[in-house]
Amino acid sequence: MLRALNHVKSLRGENYFNFTGTATRSEYWWMALWALIISIIWFIATIIIIIFSLASQDKVNIKFNTFAEFIHNTPSTLIVWCLLSLLTLLAFVIPSLSLTVRRYCS
Repeated sequence: MLRALNHVKSLRGENYFNFTGTATRSEYWWMALWALIISIIWFIATIIIIIFSLASQDKVNIKFNTFAEFIHNTPSTLIVWCLLSLLTLLAFVIPSLSLTVRRYCS
């Protein structure tokens, strides 16, 4: 388990933007495992937030003529969660891409 945390720490630190060199097979698969675990947890949290935010509304209006109406009728919790999800996705894409490039070089 300690090896798994060391691989994640190395991606968070000096190898975040490192697209040169090589990566070990275990480093690649530990990152894939952590990404899968975090994605599953994030998906479950998203479903729970969607259910509770839609259940807290008095009425659910599905017909929207403009994007402004959609944003106005969408709970603010969902908007904040979507923005947070986008930032999290961007935080995972860069090290995953750098790790994939370094793995393909070896």
